[in-house]
Amino acid sequence: TPYKFDVNEEEWFTHRNRERFRKQSPIKEEEIFLQVEVMVNNEIISSSDADAWSQVMLTPKPNMKWRFAIDFRRLNETLLKKGFPIPRIKEIIDQIASRKPNVFGKMDLTHGYHQIPIDEECRDYTTFITSRGLYKWNRLPMGLTNAGQYFQKILRTEVLCGLSDHVVIPYLDDMHLATQTEEEFIENLREVLKRFDKHNIFVNPSKCFFGLDKLEILGHEISKEGTTFSREKLQGVNDFPLPITSGNLMSYLGLCNYFRENIKDYAKLEEPLRKMVKPNKLEKLIWLQNELDAFKKLKDEIYNMPLLFFIDDKLPIYLNTDACESGIGGYLYQVKEGKEVPIGFYSSKLRGSELQWNTYEKEAYAVYMSVCQFQYLLTDAKFTIKTDHKNLLYMNQNDSSNKVLRWKMFLQQFDFDLQHIPGKENIPADLASRLYEGETQRTINMASFQLANIHDETEMNHMDSIEDIHRIEYEKHDEIINQYHNSTVGHHGFERTMRLLKERAHKTWKGMRKNVREFINKCPHCQFMQDVQLKLKLIPYHVMTWRPMDRLNIDHIGPFPKDEQGNVYILVCIDVFSRFVELIPVPDREAVTTAKATLQWIGRYGTPYELLSDNAPEYLSNVMQELLKLADIEHLKTLPYSHEENSVVERANKEVVRHLKAIVFDKKLWPSWSIVLPIVQRIMNSMVNRNTGQTPASIIFGNMIDLDKNILYKTEPNVDETTLSEYITKLLTLQARAIHLAQETQKSIIQKYDATHQIPEGYDNELPLNSYVILEYGKDYIHKPNKLAMNFRGPYKIININGDRYTLLNLLNDKTITVHRMHIRAYKQSEHITPEEVARNMATEFKVESVLNIQGNRNKNRQFLRTDLELLVKWEGYEESYNSWEPFSEIKSTEAFKQYCLNNNLQYLIPKQYKANDGVIPV
Repeated sequence: TPYKFDVNEEEWFTHRNRERFRKQSPIKEEEIFLQVEVMVNNEIISSSDADAWSQVMLTPKPNMKWRFAIDFRRLNETLLKKGFPIPRIKEIIDQIASRKPNVFGKMDLTHGYHQIPIDEECRDYTTFITSRGLYKWNRLPMGLTNAGQYFQKILRTEVLCGLSDHVVIPYLDDMHLATQTEEEFIENLREVLKRFDKHNIFVNPSKCFFGLDKLEILGHEISKEGTTFSREKLQGVNDFPLPITSGNLMSYLGLCNYFRENIKDYAKLEEPLRKMVKPNKLEKLIWLQNELDAFKKLKDEIYNMPLLFFIDDKLPIYLNTDACESGIGGYLYQVKEGKEVPIGFYSSKLRGSELQWNTYEKEAYAVYMSVCQFQYLLTDAKFTIKTDHKNLLYMNQNDSSNKVLRWKMFLQQFDFDLQHIPGKENIPADLASRLYEGETQRTINMASFQLANIHDETEMNHMDSIEDIHRIEYEKHDEIINQYHNSTVGHHGFERTMRLLKERAHKTWKGMRKNVREFINKCPHCQFMQDVQLKLKLIPYHVMTWRPMDRLNIDHIGPFPKDEQGNVYILVCIDVFSRFVELIPVPDREAVTTAKATLQWIGRYGTPYELLSDNAPEYLSNVMQELLKLADIEHLKTLPYSHEENSVVERANKEVVRHLKAIVFDKKLWPSWSIVLPIVQRIMNSMVNRNTGQTPASIIFGNMIDLDKNILYKTEPNVDETTLSEYITKLLTLQARAIHLAQETQKSIIQKYDATHQIPEGYDNELPLNSYVILEYGKDYIHKPNKLAMNFRGPYKIININGDRYTLLNLLNDKTITVHRMHIRAYKQSEHITPEEVARNMATEFKVESVLNIQGNRNKNRQFLRTDLELLVKWEGYEESYNSWEPFSEIKSTEAFKQYCLNNNLQYLIPKQYKANDGVIPV
């Protein structure tokens, strides 16, 4: 029967449906011509002189060929909708499962839709335009509204009438066969082919498979035991990159949701990620360790999902149900040969007033919803519900609420027994029920419990537990803050930590600002990493440039301990306007190495007008000057000892070292510190800069880092009317707005500075006797072990004060030392760790146990030749695999080095200042 449809001609015959053909690339244009020619020769299409038309679009196939398609969106808007049921994949799988099949097969119709003719009166409406003229469809194309439903209707009611479902299961142009025996399979196949021959329906031989022991249907894999997903589908989830924006995360969760019925506790696994979704799809995500673990856990559970077995009518059926404060769950299974075989999982979050129900109502609801979920399997079957029997007893009480009575009436149609099991044995259902336990529980307030519809007086005992919850919540403020102020997220200052708590964790409470400020002030990491010198707030030098990538500021940090890749320094490259930073690990400060690293920046971000650096030899070298001359870059050099002129990169250097130290020592990664530089770089580029009011990444990339999306590659057919030019214009507009806001912020900063000049911050002189302080390295002949060491050590206890001279007690060995006031800072004690524990941790982190070897020039008489001396160090508390080669300058002040020199006749290498007191190094 030809396909016929009704069109609202008033809406169809409009000017917008008479546009010129869309311009295509030469390759696509040639492909359109070839496919049109083939379809004309096969009478699938023919020339047209219609007054309105649609546009052509090509989409790539997986086999690298092009799929010819028509943009029928405007025509579909004018069509009157007609329906015919298309079965869901789940329904097809259930149909196949009911047959207990052992033999499978499938067929694919050749150009399936094209085998259905279009009524001649309707063909002009299907006209499409190309550069070579107008053509109309004689056969049914894909993309028309109702086309799929009509195709399914013709197959089931005409071509396969009487055979559908029990002989063959059609799904659009795919035919599926499943039988218990080979003889039955051959007989069914013969019946189907006879019908195809009668109606002149063709199948594609290359896509026909018979006598299979398993069948793949739209990504689902079915065998005689049960169903799962194809490895290709699962690999797609496994290969999904870590989402950058909220929109990326929504796409990922949408993909994962496809597999939820095969995953135990799916909602529980998804919950930490679901909480990260923001209304703004372009908003950047901040990944904490808990969320990273949840992302990996969900991936692993999907990739390694269990096979869901088909129900065996000969075996008993069991349904475990359970409920917790914030969720319900169910687990349907059978026991085969002493082993549980899963049939299905169910879990759901409680919402709104459901959270106010008492325990018995929640337990009853878990039974009701679990039975609803598996109703298609449990109807007319005998099964056993394993749960706490009290919930069903409650449902039988006369004073039950109306909703519980409705659940009771629903369950009366099923044949089941009740079996009580202790909660500790009901693990699968218990886990499934605890989807949102914890976070939801903590947000419940007293008013919600007072308004709850509680039917059993025993539930009033829960009120005491709620008060405990709030008390615990109050006591856990520091734990919450710690999640957003640590070495993984970054040891940020007060304002950034507050922003993370509000935007990322959605946490607020009375006295929050005070709690956060106190936590940061008492954070041992932050205290030991604080700057030694006074900070002077001067006019930022970056205000002299007003566009991104106009001026590049570079500087080296190091030397650090040589890592496993041989890196010793970090070249910090920063765009002065946007503060976008890139960290390049390098093995040395040689001119060639520096020039190559600078060239990497130029290759990625283009040539700046100016390059600002200090007067280090590597920047003034002939190699570097030739590079700058070749790229036509003006070299700006700071005055000697003028750190203010180099303040942009100097400030960045401090941030780099601060974050690097925290990550390296928290994760014990100092032998391979360079591998965490991308993490440090991400932290710095994703945080709002107070001098621009924008994140560096948003200024450079315009909030759209993935700029090649739908440009360099095609992810899906373009169903949006936005042109490529409009898309690019939108991106550039976003970037221009970010730049404009940054410029306005800079102007505001200059005006505020002119109005109120900042004065240097002085030291607090109130350091009472018996209080605790931290001490700068290098003020008592004990120098920093290496560049990754903290700026301060301690804490020490003040035991005597004489003017500006303070006598300090070492908490580990009870030795004393006298220092000047300017070299110590007050230590703010945390309630969670004692000063003695902090001192012990600091001492073991950096202590050199012994020097094992030495390499490099050890010239006895010409000290200036000892530029490459390195010492092999054994660190106290670490295994031999952590032994590392350290620069001579970092280890020369240690007792271990002195002892090594004495044992190997190398006393001349001991610096003079450390030979005092008969060569004993002061402690």
